[in-house]
Amino acid sequence: MRNATINNEATNKEHLNISILKKLDPCNLAESADLFAEDFIWHCFNFKLSYIHGDYTGLKGLQGFLKKLETLTSRTFQIEPDSITTIDVAAVESVNILFNLQQ
Repeated sequence: MRNATINNEATNKEHLNISILKKLDPCNLAESADLFAEDFIWHCFNFKLSYIHGDYTGLKGLQGFLKKLETLTSRTFQIEPDSITTIDVAAVESVNILFNLQQ
């Protein structure tokens, strides 16, 4: 995430949501629990992976989603953020790499 391009079109100052996102430890989401609203929703839609698409609510929902990906890909799933654009929330555009996807 450190190498991602950060776009804030309104100002050159870093947006608050970007500062929060930088605190996220993707290897230990439980330690980053205070960065998430209890009722946030992770939306996943991928027509090639319809068996995992859906809405995942809260940190436990996100962890469950990532666990599914871990299992489906034999632990080879990676997210490489490409850019972060600030809007009302931080939107992360990423390149998602799925290896060894078991059908």
